Amino acid sequence: MPEFIVEQYELHVQKYRVTAMDRVEAVRAVLDGAGTAIDNSGEYIQPAEFYGRPAFSEDERQRLRLAGVPISGHENKEFVPTIRSVEEE
Repeated sequence: MPEFIVEQYELHVQKYRVTAMDRVEAVRAVLDGAGTAIDNSGEYIQPAEFYGRPAFSEDERQRLRLAGVPISGHENKEFVPTIRSVEEE
């Protein structure tokens, strides 16, 4: 039986330490890449359900529906929430 590698979008948080005059400057510094990540502060939140892989064929989408897998979106822009890629090894 073939094996597959499946990538799933997930939400994580990471804390950063910055030096700034106020909260606005602190946010800007982090978004500009000036923050220093605080070790071991990364935390899993949940699957990122608003992201997904739109490239499944109509046949695959139908089979996924029959298997009880939710499909989001509309018509040819449908996607499987949280799934980024599926590659056969």
